[in-house]
Amino acid sequence: MRSVDVVVVGGGIAGVSVAARLPRELRVVVVERESSLVHHSTGRSAAVLVPGLGGGVFSALTDVGLETLDNPDSEFSEVSFLSPRGLLTANVAGDDVEPPSEDISNSRLGQVERVGFDVVVEMAPWVDLDSVESVTFQPDVSDLEVAGLHQAYVREARRNSVDIVRECEVVELARTGTTWRVTTSTEEYETPVVVNAAGAWGDVVAGRAGVSPVGLIPKRRTAFTVPTPGVFDGPMLISSRDDFYAKPEAGEQLLLSPMDQTPVEPSDVRHEEIDVAMTIEAAQPFVRNELRSVRTAWAGLRVFTPDQNPVIGWSEHDGFFWLCGQGGTGIQSAPGAADCAVGLIIDGVVPGRHLEAGLDPAAIDPLRFQNGRDGGRLQG
Repeated sequence: MRSVDVVVVGGGIAGVSVAARLPRELRVVVVERESSLVHHSTGRSAAVLVPGLGGGVFSALTDVGLETLDNPDSEFSEVSFLSPRGLLTANVAGDDVEPPSEDISNSRLGQVERVGFDVVVEMAPWVDLDSVESVTFQPDVSDLEVAGLHQAYVREARRNSVDIVRECEVVELARTGTTWRVTTSTEEYETPVVVNAAGAWGDVVAGRAGVSPVGLIPKRRTAFTVPTPGVFDGPMLISSRDDFYAKPEAGEQLLLSPMDQTPVEPSDVRHEEIDVAMTIEAAQPFVRNELRSVRTAWAGLRVFTPDQNPVIGWSEHDGFFWLCGQGGTGIQSAPGAADCAVGLIIDGVVPGRHLEAGLDPAAIDPLRFQNGRDGGRLQG
């Protein structure tokens, strides 16, 4: 039996970020069931930051963590994790859309402006405008270096002497007095605090601890690449029908996705060929190149709670902390979510800057899905 202060279950972006930001004097271990820390959601992200994506809670978490992403401390990273991308929306005749006026409008979605076809041709000559009525442009959408961000948190965690253990599945959790006994496939731990950052398996881990589930809903998101000669860079493209997005990728190719949200069981999810075929059919009218062959295809999991907001906080059982349900914004909101979690674990409160950004503590409280007493905070 190994005694530690915190066991974090899950080595994706949620788990390693909170482990890295916990006080370095704590003995922290991260346990990950896979051989790779980014095997599921983190490693299969679309790798973009879209201001306002996910609504109020995620907007606040993204805003709070933006400094970490765009202008990180030099010890954390010597380069920004963001680079300009931009997003074009092709509004199709007959769709119920109201494009903004020529003036730039500021909203929770950032800057959005209506642009002329000549501007679109200059920015993205690969876009076919024949079936398009108007186009809007969101300039502050950015590429997000997911692998670099995850590795920066891993390095910070290791500087703080966090132990990261791969191929280590949690098989049982039992509360004894003031501590949890965490039995894994390789070792046993005794700890006052368990942080459940297990993503799609969050409810599974909670069940093994006798903690009430929050009703997590894993959803499949498909992506694939298609060779597109002459396409090198430029903004992403979506249609007003929200049935696909296309993003130029290195190697003269487009990354395409049907923007699907198909509920699935927690698993090593795979793409469906029908989703790929339907995406090509939806995207082809907007792309000058013929979308003929698929180079690579995959799918990832995006995990939602019933009300679409994350769960960040204590369960009804002392010492069991939730950090799950990040939906489609888990990477861009990770810095803000990690700092929020640390504030709740150490001090028992949401940090003031999160409140100033508009984060409602009740909207992330796991007890909104549970009947039980308030959880505690890390003592001592």
